[in-house]
Amino acid sequence: MRYWEATHTWVKEYLDIYYESDKDVEEDYELQAMIKELVDIAKVYWLKDYYTTDDKKAFIAKVIASWIYSASTLHAAVNFPQKPSMSFVPSCPGSVYAPPPIDKVFHQV
Repeated sequence: MRYWEATHTWVKEYLDIYYESDKDVEEDYELQAMIKELVDIAKVYWLKDYYTTDDKKAFIAKVIASWIYSASTLHAAVNFPQKPSMSFVPSCPGSVYAPPPIDKVFHQV
């Protein structure tokens, strides 16, 4: 949780520099367009909570921190330990384009 807290704190502090108040957040037409597109087109329905929350800046900070955390710390924690098992491609192919061989020689290996 230290990494989440560090990420969230950094995002909040950065947004405090960029937006002075919730009114500034509401007046950012690019941010509003992004949220609308994510809700209406990408079907990220939980972002609808943005429209009903009283603290829009805090909500946006949590969303952006979640994206950064997922793409960095969480990604590393989940994927880096997989290298030993996934580095041997026959054990963990990324995709399969044909059925597995069924001859006896293959099954005896």
